[in-house]
Amino acid sequence: MTILKGRTLLRCLAVLLLSANGAGAQERLTRASLSGEWEGSLALDAGVHAISLVFRLADTSFVGSVYDGGQEFGAMEHVALVHDTVHFIAGGLDFTGVVSGKRMKMALIVFNGSTRNFELTKRPDPPKPPSRPQDAASAPVRSSHDCNIVDELRH
Repeated sequence: MTILKGRTLLRCLAVLLLSANGAGAQERLTRASLSGEWEGSLALDAGVHAISLVFRLADTSFVGSVYDGGQEFGAMEHVALVHDTVHFIAGGLDFTGVVSGKRMKMALIVFNGSTRNFELTKRPDPPKPPSRPQDAASAPVRSSHDCNIVDELRH
């Protein structure tokens, strides 16, 4: 377990150093700008996965989930923000994203230690209904997918 944490730490530091290049010209990522739903496509050997990340503010931190084809893949754990970079663990996988405006470049570290890169775009916030409060705990509705990321990456 210590080796995995060490490798994960080294990869996170590498991403942070890469994202720090030109950081003076970039906007600082805020909790409010990260909050919401981000969508993208992850190409793997058995096909393309529709990935959604849903970040929700909770007191001084975040709660959130990762969805694969509309199915919940896993809850976000250990969410951390540093400058323009967000890092978290979900479903046993290591996610590190660098945000620039409404776009996020994501590095996903998989079980064998390799990295899969993909991009996400932030969905516009839905308009607020005038009289009925929206259920903030509801998950996004998507079509189902035949296999999830973990099943595919273990093969």
